[in-house]
Amino acid sequence: MQSYLEAKTDKTESLQKFIDKARKITELKELTPELIHKFIDRTIVYAPRYLNGKCVQLMDIYYNGVGTLRERSKAKTA
Repeated sequence: MQSYLEAKTDKTESLQKFIDKARKITELKELTPELIHKFIDRTIVYAPRYLNGKCVQLMDIYYNGVGTLRERSKAKTA
């Protein structure tokens, strides 16, 4: 139980750090490489495939200190 609580505390602290970084940016005029590096740890893009007659491409975005917020986000391909 102790290790479970410590893991949850670590996750909460990481999420708070992420939120604090986001609050520093009040007027985002341009998405720069520096901002991407500050917030995103890595992105995994999977091969396109057809799902229910539509071409979709699955991707996982891992945020710094947070992990994935929504696993396998769907981004439509043209």
